Amino acid sequence: MLATRRRTVRLVAARAALGNGRLTGCLVGLGAALAAGQFSMTRRQFEALVERALRKLPRRFKEQLANIVVVVEDWADDETLEEMGIEPPDTLYGLYRGVDITHRDSQYGNVLPDTVTIYRGPIEEDCEDEEEMAEIVRDTVMHELGHYFGLDDETMHRIEDGDEPER
Repeated sequence: MLATRRRTVRLVAARAALGNGRLTGCLVGLGAALAAGQFSMTRRQFEALVERALRKLPRRFKEQLANIVVVVEDWADDETLEEMGIEPPDTLYGLYRGVDITHRDSQYGNVLPDTVTIYRGPIEEDCEDEEEMAEIVRDTVMHELGHYFGLDDETMHRIEDGDEPER
């Protein structure tokens, strides 16, 4: 189940909470939004796109998700943008806040869930149709969950561009 602004969608049962965590996001420029057709949909339809992206995650990754929630918000607030060092017209599609699994040890526990926030407004502004929106939502969900697995932005961009060497 996916939730709106302050209701939380649980990917898995929360077993701990947010401590000294990381803050990483998917930055986008709004220049594309001005040229795009600005397709929009209801909140419920948008949340369904996020749910679909989560369902399509490979099983081996879904099985490793613990203590994480995904929420949909309309826009990143000014405080978040400032914290991320983002100035208009740039904004965020998504944001991961938490302690990635590479930094969790035996002391990790009794903490609030990590949070992936998907921002509906900028994604809608940049899309001309539902297909494009579904692709951006999927890519953003996967990018933010990559941070949960300990990947930094540079590594994520190399993977997204197909430049990551096989292991």
